[in-house]
Parts: sequence; structure tokens; C-alpha cells
Amino acid sequence: MVTLEAKSNLSRGSRNSRSKSGAQVAEFSLVPLVLFLLAIPILNLSCFAFSYGYMAYSTFACVNKAAISPSYDSALTGMRDQAQLMFTGPFADFLKLTPAGGYQSTGCDLYIVSTDNDDNSVSRVGPNRALGAPLDPAKATGEYEVVSACDAQPLIPLAVPFLKDIPMLGTGTRLNVSWSKMAENQTGLATAAASGVTDGGVSSTSLNVVGIENIHLLERFDPKSWRDPTIYKYLKDTGEAVKDQDVLYVPAKQNTWKQTSFFVYPANKVWIDYRATGHWRFGTGTPLKNADGADVQLVGPIYEPISPPGDTGYMIVQVGNATPMRIGSNKMFRPNGSGILKLMPYDKDSNLDLLTGTVPNPEAYDDNSGRIAVRIIITE
Repeated sequence: MVTLEAKSNLSRGSRNSRSKSGAQVAEFSLVPLVLFLLAIPILNLSCFAFSYGYMAYSTFACVNKAAISPSYDSALTGMRDQAQLMFTGPFADFLKLTPAGGYQSTGCDLYIVSTDNDDNSVSRVGPNRALGAPLDPAKATGEYEVVSACDAQPLIPLAVPFLKDIPMLGTGTRLNVSWSKMAENQTGLATAAASGVTDGGVSSTSLNVVGIENIHLLERFDPKSWRDPTIYKYLKDTGEAVKDQDVLYVPAKQNTWKQTSFFVYPANKVWIDYRATGHWRFGTGTPLKNADGADVQLVGPIYEPISPPGDTGYMIVQVGNATPMRIGSNKMFRPNGSGILKLMPYDKDSNLDLLTGTVPNPEAYDDNSGRIAVRIIITE
């Protein structure tokens, strides 16, 4: 027979059990809400990071369009058209990016940055204005710089009091990106005659940077500035498939390996061309040299060799951690390993280890001057 005390204990146990069960249900019901509140900031911050990456890529696309244009007017037009495509398309709408100011309200402005070949002093003209006079290619080289600005809004604005004023969580912020690229046609930096944009115009939104594959068309605008101005025609005629390409500067003061954007393999072919209007000097009062290590003299706007290649002052490359190679005037070479392609001028006074690529005496580069533009083309 169950006593009254036993019944009372059972009743209390039942109530305690229901109380604990109710508390657990209440706690469990809060978990989705907490996860949801945590997910929104993570989503907004992820969108913010993607927005910045998209802006950087779009700015690169804009400066690429400018760099491959034959004149300043066409560079400005190319930048404008590319900016309108990138910053008013579906990707920008999804990311809630709105152009802020810029040339014709595109969010982008175009500058010209010229650098002295000897002392590396820099001057900047712009925005959206051509040079008053052409650069002397033997003394300076010019780059286009695109500066972009967009207002970004959080994907899901948080109206929570302590979060509503934090950029990209509860309110928007302004993003700024700049990107520079060497002008393929240096004389065009001072030209403001309408001449259209080079091939590669676009009609629909795409994440491909258009125009790179048609860059060889610039041979007809600036044929004498490069050592091998018909290299793209040669590659086309011989059936080589261009995988990637870029143009960059290598100064004589470069005392560490200059990394390119290329990851190459032994199966690739690496084609090298140099702008013939550049030079290096390895030490005060020493002869000017080209990338082959030969002494040069200025003949018109071009530096012509006046001696055989020497034992210093030539271009070397390293692929990953492989043994460095002298390329000098080689038109093409095969990588001797896999990895990032790196460039460097060889100064024998630096005691550079030609087996490992280490530089025991980087101070040897301090009194060097000049820089040479290098075109790199990767085929496979």
C-alpha cells in the first residue's frame, strides 16, 4: 500500500522532472536564435571581404584596359567602360557596391605615374588628365594608376543598438583600391586624340579581364621600344598558346628576388622581352648596361650594345628554390623546376650564391641605378 508520504514524493519528483524538461526545451529553443544572431555578422564580414576582393579585381581590370590602349583618350574611355561594367553589374548589385564619385561617376579615376629611370623619383599627374608633353623614354617610364572608390553596405544590416553603428555590421563604409600597370604605349600618355580602345571590348558581365589576349595589336603603336616588337606575331605564327603575360619593372637596386605572379612548371615555356629604352648602372660612374650584361650607349631613344655581355649586370631568374639561371638576352627558356618565377639583376659584388640564390652582401646594390621593363609571356 502506497502511503501519503510516498505519493507526495512521487508528485514532487514528477513536477521536478517536468520543470527540468521545460527548462531544457526553453534552453534548446534559444540555440537557433543565438546561432542566427552570430551568423549575420559572419555573413556580413564575409561579404565585406569578398566585396574588397571584387573591387581589387575590378580595379585591375580597369587599369589593364588603360594600359593596353594606344592613347590617353582611349585609356580613359577603356577605364570608364570597364568600370561601368564591373560596378553596375549583377555582382556589384548583389554585394551592395555603389560607385563613389570618379570620372563620369564611375567610381574610378585615372592617374599617370612617371618614374625617373636613374634616381627612381616619382611624379603623379591627374586625375583624368594626360601629360602635357611626352616622356623621354631614355629618362623616365610611365604607368597608369586607377584609383577606385565604392560605398559598401552590409548584406543584412543589424539594427541592434550596440552594432548598428559598426561599419559593415550595421552601417555602410567606403572602400578604396588603387592598382598600377605600365603603359604599353608610352607616347600615348601625352596623346589626347580620340582613337578608340584596343580590341577586347565587352558586351556582358564577365570576370575575365578582357584585352590581354589582344595585347599584341599594340605592335603597330609602339614597335621600336621593345627589343622584339613582333614577339606576339611570332608566337601566333608558331602555334604557341599564350597562358599568361605581364609587364613589370626590375630596378638595378633590386637586392632581393622580385616575385612575379606566375607559378610555372618544367612543361611551360617562358618568353622574355625587354624594353630597349631602359638601362642599368652597377655603381657610380660605371658603364650603362642592358639586361644581357652588355655595355650600351643611347642611339636616339634606344640603348644599343657596344660590347659583348660581361660577367655582371645581367638578368637572372629562379623558379621556386631551384638553381638560379642566367637568362640575359635569351628569348625563351624552360623552367628548371616548379614554383613562383622570380627575377633579379646579377651584381657580382653582392656575392650572390649561384646555387641557392641567397645574397650575402645586399648592400652592393645600394649604389646602383636605372631600371628595365620586362615582358614575360607564359606558353604551354
